[in-house]
Amino acid sequence: MTLTVGIIGYGNLARELRQLLAPFHCKLHAYDPWLPDTHLQQQGIQPMGLEELLITPFSISAEWLQMTLKPSR
Repeated sequence: MTLTVGIIGYGNLARELRQLLAPFHCKLHAYDPWLPDTHLQQQGIQPMGLEELLITPFSISAEWLQMTLKPSR
């Protein structure tokens, strides 16, 4: 069984997530409006539109994770 993960926003946190998922040999899909599809493909990630990514059950928002995991002061 191949795991499939979708990432919204391919910033620093998403890059770290990709490294953490590497041992699991997941299929990775990502949406980032600021990066060209060729950059994602060079990273071994299949580009996907935001709407398509949001309707799939495997979506992970890296930016959302970053905001919710920050320690409170």
